[in-house]
Amino acid sequence: MRRRVEFVNEDNLILSADYNQYSPVRLLKIEGVTAITNSVVTTDNSMIDGSTHQGTTTKERHIELTFEMFENYKQIRDILYLVFKPKTTGTFYYTENGETRRIQYEPEDIDIDNEGVVRNIVVSLKCTDPYFEALDETVVDMAAWDALFEFEHEFLEEGEELATRIAEIIKEVPNESAAKNLGITVQFTAEGPVFAPAIYHLESGDFARVAVDLMAGDSVVYTTHTNNKKVFLFQGGEKREVNELLDEDSEFIQLGPKKNTLKYDADSGIEYLNVQIIYRFKFAGV
Repeated sequence: MRRRVEFVNEDNLILSADYNQYSPVRLLKIEGVTAITNSVVTTDNSMIDGSTHQGTTTKERHIELTFEMFENYKQIRDILYLVFKPKTTGTFYYTENGETRRIQYEPEDIDIDNEGVVRNIVVSLKCTDPYFEALDETVVDMAAWDALFEFEHEFLEEGEELATRIAEIIKEVPNESAAKNLGITVQFTAEGPVFAPAIYHLESGDFARVAVDLMAGDSVVYTTHTNNKKVFLFQGGEKREVNELLDEDSEFIQLGPKKNTLKYDADSGIEYLNVQIIYRFKFAGV
């Protein structure tokens, strides 16, 4: 079984290591990637056996990695101090037998031996979102154009249809991941005049409507990920945050467990609207 780890910090500095070789450090041990901890809140019942469940939250994840080095001690220390720089964030990629998952982290501690030929390094990471994510995004087209040919292509003299319009105003989007509430990104793109694109979650009754005029080429990106709930408008070559254009009753919709039925709409110009749902499956461990 081959295991490999890679760290990419916000400055795009990268450190990789595995169990088989020094490059420049060798991975000895990793803890915190296969366990998940939940906080179950209950209240005692007067004169009744047991307790009443009030709610459950999944606690932040702590990951501890032990490496070793046997040469270039000062150079490697400097690399580690840069990759795990204080007050920064990064992405940790964990690969096992060819499958890779990722998680966001903040560095907590670095403890480096300063004596001996072989010196150990212990790195502690805190992951405020405890779930690992799939490396690839899942993209669901609700309204889009589907190309009917690929290059190289021999065109027919009598002519042929270049693309067909897909428009599923209502579509079921599954959530088979470990996260009970899964953030999504909805991308509305206009091919003509559109006013107030909206997305509805039929099971919950929640919706989000953005009161904005769109012309051909404009788009609205609505994202509901934990700690990243925002709406952006791309118009005239510029990007700006427009949370204030959300209808006052709008919610930041997330996918619930299993079945989720989504519907898109617009006050006008729905026939000119392309809609994509983008998300990543989440996992309780690796």
